[in-house]
Amino acid sequence: MLPTLSSILRRPFSSRTRAGLFALAGLGGLALGACSAVLDFTECREDVDCADFFTTDQKPMQCDNQQCVARARCTSNSQCTGLGDEYICNLSGSCAKTTSDQCAAPIYPGDMASDKVVFIGSIVARKGDDAALGAAAEKGFKAALDDFHAGGGTVNIGDEAQMVALVPCDSGGSVVQAVAAARHLGTGLTVPAILGPLDDDELVKVAQDVSIANGVLAYTHSPSATTDIDFDDKSLVWLTNPLAEFQGRAFGEHLQHEIDAGVFDTTDPAATLLFAQDEYGYSMYYALATQTQDGQPNRIPEINSQVVSSYSNLDTGKLRIDSFGDTDVLIILGGAEVAELLKHFKTTSKPWPRRVYVAQRSFAAVKALGDTTLIDSLRAIGPDLETEGLAALRKRLADPAAPAEIGLAYDAAMVTLLAMSSHTSSEPITGVSIRAAMGKLNDAAGTAVSFGDAPAVFVKAAVAALRAGKTLNLTGVSGPLDYRKDGSICGDMAAYGLDATGKALVPVERFTADCSQSPITGTWAPVP
Repeated sequence: MLPTLSSILRRPFSSRTRAGLFALAGLGGLALGACSAVLDFTECREDVDCADFFTTDQKPMQCDNQQCVARARCTSNSQCTGLGDEYICNLSGSCAKTTSDQCAAPIYPGDMASDKVVFIGSIVARKGDDAALGAAAEKGFKAALDDFHAGGGTVNIGDEAQMVALVPCDSGGSVVQAVAAARHLGTGLTVPAILGPLDDDELVKVAQDVSIANGVLAYTHSPSATTDIDFDDKSLVWLTNPLAEFQGRAFGEHLQHEIDAGVFDTTDPAATLLFAQDEYGYSMYYALATQTQDGQPNRIPEINSQVVSSYSNLDTGKLRIDSFGDTDVLIILGGAEVAELLKHFKTTSKPWPRRVYVAQRSFAAVKALGDTTLIDSLRAIGPDLETEGLAALRKRLADPAAPAEIGLAYDAAMVTLLAMSSHTSSEPITGVSIRAAMGKLNDAAGTAVSFGDAPAVFVKAAVAALRAGKTLNLTGVSGPLDYRKDGSICGDMAAYGLDATGKALVPVERFTADCSQSPITGTWAPVP
């Protein structure tokens, strides 16, 4: 049977289509005069022959009676390849383009495209102030995917075992771009999981606009954001990093610890607190400054004499520093711009503070300064991430200098993958089904699993236990993953100082948190 003209015109002009048109032109006389040639010509013999052909509204086609006809919905990625290598079949059965202004082509297991994969997404900043953090996170995500598959991990949809591919996206440090990436992932590609964003402002907006709105489509597990989620997130937002309520309060506990230790040569040092006007800055501020005053800013309860201010951008921050008087303690809670604010402080005539406190979001930028004059004064307060598990991951990656935050990203990805591996339904996996599985990963009486072990050991043990209906007690690369009901973690903290080069942070003291208290309390003690 000869193909109809409409069936020819509805195909994209790929090389295959053009070859078909030339062949038809060459067969014109033969077709009219030789019935056997007509009978021998077929448009397709099986569905794969129609993979390059689409209807005018871009629906995939299938083979029916040797003709390529419209398919009601796609069921595999290969059915969409005629639109381009970057197209996949999403959960709703539509062919969707994986790439966008924010998102790159998928990273497949073994770098081989396949029909037997479930797609998840990630959002980090690949440029801007947080580019280094974003690069570390993406490396952690990729390492977790590689280890999951190397350990035999799969996601079962019915009786079919599938692996996991990652669609990486770049927020560019912009809330607008982060939301655009999340909508592309959650609505266009209908991925069941999104790793990130890393920035608190981006995380909150993505959670509100995508994770909650498309609960069965998108699930957010942020490696390093710390903000307190003060809205109903439908239990779709989880964090591997201790919340600001723990990190910020640890600053206050350390201040009191150093006052008691006579670090300031007075029991009543003066403090200046400057914080960024964003989700991260406000969350950390309210966690540290818990003493409320009617009509006045909250105060740090450990300090009597204090000045509290905030900044919206780097220039405003510099103006605030110019306006400050002398201080014994300078606390700056912000991102990469904190390094520039410290440099600016040095250009003023003010005496340098006895102690300068910075938080996790600015660690990378402060280290990049390589300023050895900060060695005596700097204390960087953040999660205690220098664990045996991190050492094991660095060894697996052959990267002894990998930043500690890579462990948070690895944990976020591996936890998500293990939750996905417990899926037993024949229905596509969704964010809601991943959320339901999270409760199986945080049982003190469950099977002990450590991400510091070889992937062939811990992935196999974790997946086997979950599929046998058992629960897990996870220890991640970043430490125990004791998730609370709100999806957050209460963990120990560390006070880091600069090494002799000024380019690396080393733990000086550790904070053992009492997570049963609110606000948090704990004990600071020197590192042995």
